Amino acid sequence: MEASIAEAHQERPDGGIWEHPVVILSLIVVGSVFFAALFIGRALSL
Repeated sequence: MEASIAEAHQERPDGGIWEHPVVILSLIVVGSVFFAALFIGRALSL
């Protein structure tokens, strides 16, 4: 029987929604750009 000399590592806790902040930030940016485009389009159509 062989024994491992490696230390047992602690697993990171699940980050939940903050595990992939790039996805959340991308959605916010896309939504902001879309809203700004609608606002500009509405302003130019007057």
